[in-house]
Amino acid sequence: MIRTPSYRLFTTIADDSLRERLPVFLEAAGSRYRGAITPLSPPALALDTYVVSDRSQWESIVTQLLGARSDVVASMNRGGFTLQGRSILYEIGSHDTFVLLAHEGWHQFAQASFKEPLPIWLDEGLATWFEGHRWIANTPLFTPGDNPDRMTALRNAARAGSLIPLDQLVSTTPQDWIAKGGDWPLTYYAQVWALTRFLLEDSTRREALSQVLTLASRGQLRAELSRRVGDRAAGIAMSRRLGSAVLESFVNRDQAELQQRLMEFVNEQDRIVRDPGGQSRSP
Repeated sequence: MIRTPSYRLFTTIADDSLRERLPVFLEAAGSRYRGAITPLSPPALALDTYVVSDRSQWESIVTQLLGARSDVVASMNRGGFTLQGRSILYEIGSHDTFVLLAHEGWHQFAQASFKEPLPIWLDEGLATWFEGHRWIANTPLFTPGDNPDRMTALRNAARAGSLIPLDQLVSTTPQDWIAKGGDWPLTYYAQVWALTRFLLEDSTRREALSQVLTLASRGQLRAELSRRVGDRAAGIAMSRRLGSAVLESFVNRDQAELQQRLMEFVNEQDRIVRDPGGQSRSP
């Protein structure tokens, strides 16, 4: 076990370079979660993160930690999962392991420190937003727009005419798209990444999103939603974690206009990538 100020890291990774960078990355990511968008309170206790060498070790750890529930969870997506503030992951290559760690680390942070849950689209969108990073010597630098896998999936969906409409995007879960198969899960994650960037790269929308995070962190989001949309609508939104209530209440009540602005943003990202005289990746 490796202790850091904010984490307890359990790992069987044999590669010295990867193992030594894991705690550095964890602490840097944790700091990023707490301050990149708006100041957020840290979890009360150090968070437990497991990063093991392969899936067979991972399945063994899952069985030890979760017992009877492990049969269901062990069939989950590539790389691992986060449950009740604990991330249980396995190595999937050096770069992808850190991408996974950043993604699941956000879920871990939110589960452990927020008093109310975020809408699923926003929780997943922020997890993808935190994925983008590069290393400067031995220091990770987080760059939300520098996420070529999400950009490629977004571009492919846009060109194929298979982008998910905004009202459907915020009313479905990742599991819905996994069940549908094909490239739909990749499209879903790419679009919640794009939606989160769209919200955060505009000062007015960023302020609205900061307010949502602050309220959820303090356990005040439902009360504020009730004030804005009524008790029944707020209760449904918070219990299901689905729908457009948060977007309509804090960002723009005109969802058609928001959809149009979002598509303009997506098309601009595609143009930046395709422009041979411009940048190779979105900013």
